[in-house]
Amino acid sequence: VFHLTTTFHKTDARKSDCEFLAEKFKKKFDFLHGSILREHAVRSSPSFVSSSSSTTILFSTKVDKNLLIEKNELSSAKSSTAKMFKAITSKKQSRTESSATLLEGIRLVTDALSHPPTRTLFRHVLVTKHALQRSDELGCNLSYLLSDLDNESTRNNSHNQEQNHQQQPNCRVDLVSDSLLRTICDTVNPQGVAAIVGTPPSYTFNPDRLEQSKQNTNRIYLILDGVSDPGNVGTLLRSSLAVGVEAVIVLPDSCDVWSPKAVRSAMGATFRVPLRLMDSWEHCLQFMEQQCGVSASQIYAATMEDSGNDSSLSYYEVDWCGKSEVIAGNCESENGGKDDSRLNKGIALCIGKEGPGLSQPVRNAVQSGCIRSVHVPMETGVESLNAAVCGSVI
Repeated sequence: VFHLTTTFHKTDARKSDCEFLAEKFKKKFDFLHGSILREHAVRSSPSFVSSSSSTTILFSTKVDKNLLIEKNELSSAKSSTAKMFKAITSKKQSRTESSATLLEGIRLVTDALSHPPTRTLFRHVLVTKHALQRSDELGCNLSYLLSDLDNESTRNNSHNQEQNHQQQPNCRVDLVSDSLLRTICDTVNPQGVAAIVGTPPSYTFNPDRLEQSKQNTNRIYLILDGVSDPGNVGTLLRSSLAVGVEAVIVLPDSCDVWSPKAVRSAMGATFRVPLRLMDSWEHCLQFMEQQCGVSASQIYAATMEDSGNDSSLSYYEVDWCGKSEVIAGNCESENGGKDDSRLNKGIALCIGKEGPGLSQPVRNAVQSGCIRSVHVPMETGVESLNAAVCGSVI
């Protein structure tokens, strides 16, 4: 059952006003992504009203955002909170050590809070009064979700103290001045909210994911071979999410997928597409064959020229869906023979760095026939495609 949920939390809002706005929003949007609340929160609320003739649920439960606005405002750049946010924003080492990244902007934060698996990753949120007091739908969603998150953390803390239970992961929500948020955030004009969010665990093969994908019956992997531009990485992650890619494998010299700029470019896809960082091409090959069941002969590297034992295939000549028999490659398994046992169980596309293209180890694998090459046919006079465009087209 699908519910289109519209939330109103102004203490002075009348029911007739809510119904009018709900109908207006319902006609304008098929799906208010940022307004979907967790199912258990909806069902645990004793005062929600559901109409059988409408997909709109009106909540009479009041979430008092004044509790957030009345908090003491953080303003010192020398505070431990400010230093922690700055470190996560600017230093890859800090992000790696803490297994966290920075989410910035109302749209990103509300979308992540509305997605249950991502919501549990929130650790600390900084928000300005101006952002909480916005009257548009994004501002309303933000203040409601943050107030709910803050209340939940307070309840968890009280429960842990009363029951002497092991501490549950809570998210802290603090009020911050506009000037301090500008020094913390990565953008020139921040939108009034930033959050430290934990990164999901690295990808491991799960057979059940194949049944969950609505787009593909075959496992498709994307390998980033030195793609260094955060915008390109973000675009490729969004495309991967759209077509149901099984996972994105990141090779050395690629952009930090958890950098704030790359996370913004991906528009939330970073948290929804499984990722795995590899320390070398050799380990990538081993992981793909031994853990994911993707034969080396089923890895296609995007290139501009024909190379290797076989000519480069046009992208539409490759059997991405795994419906036909695949010719074995020249890579050998651990026992010295050709590894044909895992063929037709998955396929991978490798995208090289902007400008130079594929790294030398990957290029050598193409030239030796270990993996194959693929290209996007182009009209005369067109020299190349942007890495993100090439990968998305294929």
